[in-house]
Amino acid sequence: MRRVQLVLRWRPRLAVYARAEPVTVRRPTPAQAEARLRFAEAARLARVLTPERVAELVGGEAVEIQGKRWVRLPDGRVVPPQNALVKWYMSGWRSGRSRVFELPRWLRELSRAWLPAVPVELIRRPARAR
Repeated sequence: MRRVQLVLRWRPRLAVYARAEPVTVRRPTPAQAEARLRFAEAARLARVLTPERVAELVGGEAVEIQGKRWVRLPDGRVVPPQNALVKWYMSGWRSGRSRVFELPRWLRELSRAWLPAVPVELIRRPARAR
């Protein structure tokens, strides 16, 4: 049985379409699995820490808004303590299992033979770089 996802995109314009569910939903790559485990660790840690302790860790301050404790981040945003801790815990972290690797020699030679080199002048720069 094939599973289907309904995709809703807002930018650059509203688009709604169905697509086959990506294989990584059921079988994540090693890097995705590692990131999900780290996120779960952060979420579990966020449950036991007080908003004051979270604010101390992230470098912000604990504030009370309408009877609830929130954390004001150093950049001025006010977020729930759980979000602040997960952001702090995950920021700057990279999985050691990313797919950055050197192409095998046979594939490099095949690419060289079948894909002609494109002159640099023909490569269009993004509009932001102009």
